[in-house]
Amino acid sequence: VEEDNFFEEHAEYLPRIHTKPELLEEMSKEGVEAVVLLARHNACDQCSVAEKTFAAAAKEIQRGAKTTKVKKMDRLRRSLT
Repeated sequence: VEEDNFFEEHAEYLPRIHTKPELLEEMSKEGVEAVVLLARHNACDQCSVAEKTFAAAAKEIQRGAKTTKVKKMDRLRRSLT
């Protein structure tokens, strides 16, 4: 069995949340408008592409990048509020 180091690799922009108190702590941080959770199973080969995509998006958003994709997501979010 391979060791699962997904969250260690992406710790800078993907905090690991195990419990409700940890979730509430993340939600209460200044500037946090939304919390998106990645429910995952490390043994799922099909999930690895989704995990890489999720991690890349989290990294891009965390670093404050204003790419076209992020701008489109912002417009969508504003249209839903």
